Amino acid sequence: MKDIKNIILASVIGVIVMLSSCEKTDVETPGVAVEAYTWVGYLDTVSNPGAYQNNSDYLIRTIPGINQERESILTNKDPFMVGDEIIFVVDHSASLLAIYTGDTLHRYSGSALALVDRSRIETEIFAVKIDSVNRFKADFNLLAINDQEIPSALTISAGNPTLDYDEKYKINGMKLVTSSLANDDTLRFNIEGAGVKLGANKSLFIDYRPLPFANDRDSVIIEVKVSFENIESAVATQITQNRQQVYGAVEFDLAPYLTDWIATNGYPSTGNPEITNVEIKMFKPNATAPWNDMFVRGIQISENEYLPFDTGVSIAVVREGEGDFIYTYSEAGTYTVTVLGTNNGYRDYSGDPLQSSADEFEINRAMAEIDITINEPTP
Repeated sequence: MKDIKNIILASVIGVIVMLSSCEKTDVETPGVAVEAYTWVGYLDTVSNPGAYQNNSDYLIRTIPGINQERESILTNKDPFMVGDEIIFVVDHSASLLAIYTGDTLHRYSGSALALVDRSRIETEIFAVKIDSVNRFKADFNLLAINDQEIPSALTISAGNPTLDYDEKYKINGMKLVTSSLANDDTLRFNIEGAGVKLGANKSLFIDYRPLPFANDRDSVIIEVKVSFENIESAVATQITQNRQQVYGAVEFDLAPYLTDWIATNGYPSTGNPEITNVEIKMFKPNATAPWNDMFVRGIQISENEYLPFDTGVSIAVVREGEGDFIYTYSEAGTYTVTVLGTNNGYRDYSGDPLQSSADEFEINRAMAEIDITINEPTP
């Protein structure tokens, strides 16, 4: 038994040594070519096969997905129509194939492969931001942790704002020494030039504590005004809050501001209108009560929105040198079709053999592109 164990152990060690000593090998760059066709019929059903076999307008090929046991007649001379089954014929010398058909969410130019370095995909999170939506976010706790400054787009009329530590709640915030204000003063927050554009989330939040009063019977009035494209909306919203000693987010719905502004000024040709200024005012209905100091944990307007990366589809390599894909377009237009061919080598075990990394493989990739025009069906 001892000898058998030793043999097994020696074999395992030998495999580990062999794997560990593997190096990246030179990998051949694949060749890739693609053409688009439509199906005419089977060669064995036509009366004059020679008319198709010797005609450059036609291609004779067995196509997986139609009937790979029979030769099909294909043509690329007829106009391609919405609803047609388009057969992308790929000739290649690759071990892996993928196709991006060029329609919405299937464009190679919008794929993670085109936009992100492959070595970073394993360690970072990426998304495609929608340019027509842009939030403003000041998280004063994170700003303090990361040793950053209060955003320059935010100005405050008084209180000597500084990033400080709130001992009571063990959290960082923006401290305002508002006790220096006169009883009947108004505290103003202005957000200007932040490039804010509202998306599905049309809310403004201000998260702070406490309400700036010494008397529990007092309340605070918070008023918001918004300007789009340097033109102020006629809408102004006021919220009255009772005194509180804990952090609490006050929310304002900015949708009425946007609706009012568009009704008066029209929708701008540049797209989603930009918020050029937001004014948040705090004042007291009881002007005899003094202000207390306050902490603000965060201010945010709207939320960024993201698109998924465009994706391709793997093409099965059924026969060496050939790969075919059938696709139907639902809308007319001109599309850029991209086919990627990939060859990869053995893994170079540079780290933990149980955890692979993209950098441990030698990869060579080639691309082929064609533009295809899809027409509306003839009435």
